[in-house]
Amino acid sequence: MLFPAHVLSLGVRPEIYTEDRVTTVVFGCFGAQAVLCGLIMLLSRFTPVTFLVLGFVGSVPFFWFNYQFVYVEEIFTRWMLLDFIGNVAILTLCAMGYFGMKRQGLKTT
Repeated sequence: MLFPAHVLSLGVRPEIYTEDRVTTVVFGCFGAQAVLCGLIMLLSRFTPVTFLVLGFVGSVPFFWFNYQFVYVEEIFTRWMLLDFIGNVAILTLCAMGYFGMKRQGLKTT
């Protein structure tokens, strides 16, 4: 969010990266969206279903994204594997939250 041009220069292969303003602004929006998502998670009351949905919707589609654009189309550099690690963390923590709340017998809605 704060340094989108720097993140783009590290994350996008040099032969693909264009230093245009629109790309930088759009990429900065992704950072702002991530901050907003984090704030919503911080201020929300989670149930087992919340953990389950967030875990799958917030990580599984992005595993495909990481594979597609790092290995198949080769747009991103290996630095994008940090995003993959983040997605694994989201899925793992949400699974822990889901199963932990289910073990405690907390309601699902």
